[in-house]
Amino acid sequence: MKPVVNGLEKSWKSKVNFLLLDVDTPEGRDAVTRLQATGIPAFYFLGRDGKISETLLGVIPATEMESKLKALSAR
Repeated sequence: MKPVVNGLEKSWKSKVNFLLLDVDTPEGRDAVTRLQATGIPAFYFLGRDGKISETLLGVIPATEMESKLKALSAR
């Protein structure tokens, strides 16, 4: 998934902020607990208010991820 996300990040960098969280660090494990992540990879989409508006779990095709970004950015 990392290559897919990196590609999308380059395309969307002017509209979206991406954050990669390594779950093999203490901070990552803490975040997984706070977010109640039920799968890896997990993609959390935050609205302008900073609250989670959408979540996708598992391996997601680049086309689906881009569709989600387009839909959310149109809101």
